[in-house]
Amino acid sequence: MRRALLFTEWGETIGLGHLRRSEALRDHFLASGFEAKIYANLDPRDHKDWREGDWGVIDSYLLPLEAYEWVGHQTQKAIFLDDTLRLDYPKGVILNGAMGAQNLPYPPKEGREFWLGGDYTLVRQEFWNLPPKPIAKKPQRLLITLGGSAQGLKLQQEIEAWASAHFPHLKRLTLNPHLSPSAGEIRSIMQKADIAISGAGGTLNECAACGLPVIAIQIAPNQRTLLEGWSELGAIERVTLGDWEALGQALERLHSPFVRQDLSLKAWQMMQKTRWKEILK
Repeated sequence: MRRALLFTEWGETIGLGHLRRSEALRDHFLASGFEAKIYANLDPRDHKDWREGDWGVIDSYLLPLEAYEWVGHQTQKAIFLDDTLRLDYPKGVILNGAMGAQNLPYPPKEGREFWLGGDYTLVRQEFWNLPPKPIAKKPQRLLITLGGSAQGLKLQQEIEAWASAHFPHLKRLTLNPHLSPSAGEIRSIMQKADIAISGAGGTLNECAACGLPVIAIQIAPNQRTLLEGWSELGAIERVTLGDWEALGQALERLHSPFVRQDLSLKAWQMMQKTRWKEILK
């Protein structure tokens, strides 16, 4: 059996985004017949159980170039997840599944392969093959989720207080990543919600898979490409961090079932176009 080893990281400062994305890629490996395992907060150079024919994956903002070079030499195929052209990566696959990533200036290099854009968007298995979302005439439930970093959790509390004061008729649903909700529990909450206020990380893709209309806020530099990609597709409402007036206006617009239907279908349809089944054959 082919084997894939995925090295990633998570923590209070960087949140859970890298880990969740690695879980999504692991699910695709498993569905394609691989044995796959995630190693969190471990340098691949310190891992002792490498075998001939292994695939190696790194999703990191902390590991140095030498770790990537080591994995490239050690494995049959190396995949490096990227958001911001962080390093001059060695030979292998550069994977950036953000909408619009195909337009980023990744330089060509011998032995380098690119998996870029919406064809390679990653969500966990619980978000695959979902039906379109039924749109209620009047919104009743607002999901607020800003990720697992300390900054995101603080902002989530601020938005919850703001929504309680300005939109008291909306029942607030929240996700606290540190309570470790399962992917199935997260999907269930997203399917119950009528509108989401979300950070612009991987949660955007999960909302899109559920057809949940989103007001997105960039809270980290690495979220820019994903935010701009979804925005250019007209599949989200986009608001600048700290612009409470614009946030209120966006939430008012999403009270229209026609606006929510439009956002929902555009986002959901994009998530039906990924190519993972053919890529990992």
